[in-house]
This record gives sequence, structure tokens and C-alpha cells, in this order.
Amino acid sequence: MVRTYVWVTDTFAALHRWKDAPESVKFLRDYHRHVFHVKLTVRVRGDDREVEFFTLKRNLRDVLNVGYHDKVFDLSCEQVAAQLLIYFQNQYEVQSVEVSEDGENGALVVKE
Repeated sequence: MVRTYVWVTDTFAALHRWKDAPESVKFLRDYHRHVFHVKLTVRVRGDDREVEFFTLKRNLRDVLNVGYHDKVFDLSCEQVAAQLLIYFQNQYEVQSVEVSEDGENGALVVKE
């Protein structure tokens, strides 16, 4: 069986913190800036661009600009990814959302 997925990426800058960080990484309790990298993957049913990249990316960018870009929040990468998955599942057959801090460390949330 073959399944086809398309994906888009985008970034946003924001301040966040982990207010309950353990002592060994207590600096994470303070707000700090990251450029968050987001990858949204959706399932398609064929190979004739059922979901257009430009449209999907524009929709992702719109949500990031309104809800996350230049914001201050207490959300983890896992929480941002889960929120985005829930938001986009009404429009697309979302497979996964990946969110990382500065493209280095992050989380992958997969719909099962």
C-alpha cells in the first residue's frame, strides 16, 4: 500500500518559558527567545496536488502570524504542535506537526 503526504514548513519568533523547569535547567524558567520551526504534514489521495503547497503554506503562515509570531507564552514545542494539529484537522487530513526550537530540538505530534 502506498500513502502520499505533502508537507510545508515555516518559522516564527517568540518568547516562551518552562516555568516548572527542574533545577538543573532553571534558566528555562525565564522567558527566552527562539525561532520556532514548524513542519505541517497532511495526507493526500493521489499525485495530482490535491493540496497545493502554496495554499497550505499560506494557511500555516496566517495561523502562525496571528497566534504565535512575536508572542510571549508558556507553551512547549509539544503543546504548540498539538494546538496546530487540532486547528488544521478540520481543513486537512493532518498526519503530523513538528515544532522545534531554532531547528535543533523539538517535538513531533502524530495523529493516530
